[in-house]
Amino acid sequence: MKLLQKLFHLLLHFCNTTLKAFREFPNRLPENIETSGTGVWNFILGKKDSRKTVADYFHWHKKEILFCIFLALVISGVDKVQHFFDAFALDIMHGATNFNLFALAFLGNGMIIFWLCYVFWHKPKRMTIFPGLTGIKPTDKDGYFEFYQKSGNTWRVSATAAIPLLMAGTGLAQSIIKNERFNTKYEFVGKFAYLLNSYPLLVMLGVTIFFLILTAIFRPRPRKNSSLDSLQISLWRNLILMGLIVVALLFLFWQYQFKQSAFMFKSIALTMLVFAPPLALTFVLNGFSECLVKSAAIVERQQKEDAAAARQFSRVYDRLMWTSYLTSGIGLLMLNMKSITTCEWFSTLIYPIAMIIFITIVYYQAIDWLSYNLSPLRFSGFLFIMTVLVCCGPQKHYEIKFKAPPQTHKTERASLEKYFLYWLKDRMDQKILGQSTDDKIYLVATEGGGSRAGAWTASVLTGLDSTMQGKFQEQCFAISSISGGSIGTAATLALWDNARQLGISPQKLYTDSTRSQYIGKIFKRNYISTALAGFFFFDGFQQNILFSWMYEDQYSRTDRHLEEENDAVYKALLEVFGENARPSLHPRYLAETDYLSLYYHLEQGTPRIGLPLYFPNTCRVEEGRRGVCSPIILNTKMDSSWQKCPGNAGLLDIIGEKDRTPKVNMRLSLGEATSLSQLFPFVNSTVHIDTKIGTFMDGGIYENMGLTTLYEIRSALSAIQADPDTAQIQQLFPDIAQCNAFIAKLKAVKFEFVFIYNTEHLDHYEHPYRERTVQFLDPITTLLQTPFGGHTDYMYHKTKMDFAKESKTVEFPLLLLNHYNEASKLSRKASDPIIMSRWLSRHEMHSILDSAEHRISQKGL
Repeated sequence: MKLLQKLFHLLLHFCNTTLKAFREFPNRLPENIETSGTGVWNFILGKKDSRKTVADYFHWHKKEILFCIFLALVISGVDKVQHFFDAFALDIMHGATNFNLFALAFLGNGMIIFWLCYVFWHKPKRMTIFPGLTGIKPTDKDGYFEFYQKSGNTWRVSATAAIPLLMAGTGLAQSIIKNERFNTKYEFVGKFAYLLNSYPLLVMLGVTIFFLILTAIFRPRPRKNSSLDSLQISLWRNLILMGLIVVALLFLFWQYQFKQSAFMFKSIALTMLVFAPPLALTFVLNGFSECLVKSAAIVERQQKEDAAAARQFSRVYDRLMWTSYLTSGIGLLMLNMKSITTCEWFSTLIYPIAMIIFITIVYYQAIDWLSYNLSPLRFSGFLFIMTVLVCCGPQKHYEIKFKAPPQTHKTERASLEKYFLYWLKDRMDQKILGQSTDDKIYLVATEGGGSRAGAWTASVLTGLDSTMQGKFQEQCFAISSISGGSIGTAATLALWDNARQLGISPQKLYTDSTRSQYIGKIFKRNYISTALAGFFFFDGFQQNILFSWMYEDQYSRTDRHLEEENDAVYKALLEVFGENARPSLHPRYLAETDYLSLYYHLEQGTPRIGLPLYFPNTCRVEEGRRGVCSPIILNTKMDSSWQKCPGNAGLLDIIGEKDRTPKVNMRLSLGEATSLSQLFPFVNSTVHIDTKIGTFMDGGIYENMGLTTLYEIRSALSAIQADPDTAQIQQLFPDIAQCNAFIAKLKAVKFEFVFIYNTEHLDHYEHPYRERTVQFLDPITTLLQTPFGGHTDYMYHKTKMDFAKESKTVEFPLLLLNHYNEASKLSRKASDPIIMSRWLSRHEMHSILDSAEHRISQKGL
């Protein structure tokens, strides 16, 4: 009963102090405006005191200001970061599937941003040990506390610390506005929304200036004579108010989806999102600052009556500071653990923007603590030494792991002609081909482009197979892929292969939800957070001599990326085939299935006919040379007698080169062959195979659609059709009549190209948002565009032109020209409706699946 009475009195006191604060606000408003206006005017006039106040502020907060500028540039100018906000914005607008996950993501990611603000606010303490090592004596005074005690500075410090939260809220609000369709009779609303999205950096600057004006207006009066107890009560009040604001925002944005036409509701919600949290946080941090200043004054004056409370509050501050450092350390430790970063829950809860913020926190804390406790010369020396240790450190973790089970003997690959003859005979025996004069054999090229390309490739391949009731995979002979198209192909092959092993026919495989469940489970997953952690943390740490011994598994971010994809594919297979199939499914199918085992009976060394030949393309770093993982022998000679083998002397046959090294018995897995193709710079690390073979990166660096390899396969098949090896055919058909009939049917089959790509390849295609290039950046622009645009477009048109009479081409573009036109209504440049990233929102996933259904029904085969 006494506890309830105490809680009731506390609630009354809270309400009373809150109402009192609101009543006092109109009284201090004119004074704040006058004080701020006078300060700005004195600064313009160049008065010494005002200039010194600004100079002191910049001296103590230059790191925070630089970080805020960097954050503004990243949020407003990097489309991948904007995409992180877009994914959450779409969940707000259309409704998340699960409120608990929505609330957890909203609060959890928000807490990390709050944490960054706290880190910007506090200052580390001086080291009291090893003064000779740091170069700064513990007795040295830097003047920060004197600056902190001056009137108004605690408020300025708090407002500066809240700016990251302001920018995050602005970025999310802009994403909501960009995707919003405001139903209102006022025309200016649409124009205003267009303006907000036309110049995001200027909007960010304008919002920041307006926020600083608001903080100048709302600034509380200094309370020098207040007791520490009353200041602590105010601090608790501000903390509770901030919590209530966060809960109110969570409720508002959960209800946002139900307010389709409530323009006023949406305007209030977005305004609150941008300004309410940073304002509330400014009050909280300012209250904390006032308590710190007061407790320091009490200790300095040796006031016995409040000394215990003051020391207790100082200890609370110290505990918070060390808790922040400890939390950073624990978070850093967890991000270096493979078992955590490759888990599905990690990708679900740790959004990429939260990962970026955490990276900022860790490096800011390290820089702030070191620069505060080391002399400038020793700080520079420390950075130089760490850079040298990383540059000269071990790089074993970037080597390929050969995760497939090793073999005691070398698997001899077949030539293209031998494999094709075996394949065609099998298809004729099963009466899939040879029953019609219009038999078609499909050759597929699929473009790169992150999860967008992967999901699109898988959607089209499975969609075609579903429409043709399983005949597409039977009549598809080869698939040449790049980057995202490679993982889309590998995921499709995993589905087809496991369905065959389980004896599930295509008619039973493709139910209404099979494809959406399977593809969504793989490509809606967030692969970015682990990649960011790898790039900024564990890859560099493993390369540092001081820390490399801690990583026994020696896994790079590319290895962890493969583990994530393997986990996603396995769970997707479970969703499709059900728990009853668990004993029959290999939990490490993608990571450990021998790539060649898909096409050969390894024990006998004979071709295993079933799945389409899969050619993931890559690029060797050392000279930009095209490399291919091939299940058949490739031509790497300058001998015309090899015209029936795809390739040329400039091609790198990765498996053939590996088999000429001591690693001949080590096997590439399906996932590793795929991974070699999808090593997009910085998202993935490069992969080293052997000193005689080289280091590899994303295949799109050479040509982004795999058309060069497909062109060579088609040319070789033309040579085989024109002059087949009768000796090999006679081994398959000893009977002369059967042999001649087979040759006749071989010459009669027709090849058809299937091109799966992201954007239209028109003769003179120009993005409608393409503006005049910046002259001094033209060399870099050309280097970036040549492989992804120039080489790809050249091979696209060459393939269609050279085989125009012999092979029909069916094309499946995801993004059409009118998609860009539609998006250009809402922003200064027409961004992709589905961005090229390694994370798709469920709305993007639905769009991809719907587009696949539409394109397949429209084009067919």
